[in-house]
Amino acid sequence: MTFLTPRPGSPDELLAQLTARPVTPTGAPFAPGASRLGFGGERDGLLHVPRAAVTGAAVPLVIGFHATAGEAGDLADLLVPHAERAGVALLLPDSRHRTWDRLVDGWGADVTFVDVALDIVTRRLAIDASRVALAGFAEGANYALSLALANEALVTHVLAFSPGSAILPPRPARPRCFVTHGTEDAVIPVGGASRHLVPQLERLGCEVRYHEFDGGHELPTPLAAEAFAWLVATPRR
Repeated sequence: MTFLTPRPGSPDELLAQLTARPVTPTGAPFAPGASRLGFGGERDGLLHVPRAAVTGAAVPLVIGFHATAGEAGDLADLLVPHAERAGVALLLPDSRHRTWDRLVDGWGADVTFVDVALDIVTRRLAIDASRVALAGFAEGANYALSLALANEALVTHVLAFSPGSAILPPRPARPRCFVTHGTEDAVIPVGGASRHLVPQLERLGCEVRYHEFDGGHELPTPLAAEAFAWLVATPRR
């Protein structure tokens, strides 16, 4: 498996850039709870707005990426209770195809979709710019790490659950990282994945909180809860 493979500078690097940023909302606020994004067709996604957002105060945001062949609802089941408890908004897009663009043939349609969704959300929801995280499980964690390393101006944190690899841009960012992996994971064995990936992230200068747990290809509830509490407690470096 490949870990943090350097790629030469090229226009490809620019394609990974997310251009939307937290702004002062001007549109009608979202109602608390979950709703479909509503513009992606059959492959769309979900937005969950916590009750804490009704005060108008800026809330942290997690953009989450599902595993291969999955959908936004898979992550919603895992993350929504913890996000609600921590007062964190969740933006959960569906990949445009079976998995995420960069894991197949290069940055493209998924980056564009996420950027449009983020622009829509930030115009109607106050987002805490010091706590904008990318999260994912399995291949979604690989994508979250890769996209975060290419978006220093926006992404402050990564929640990577059972990752295997990440793509290193020529000028990598250094987000705070929360990484979990089961010691009995038969899908992405920890010995060939996080145990190599975490030290490489640390050598880049990323601050990493790493948890190995007794279990398989899963995200234990206590660690999901801890990840959101950690995000809220640790602003941008």
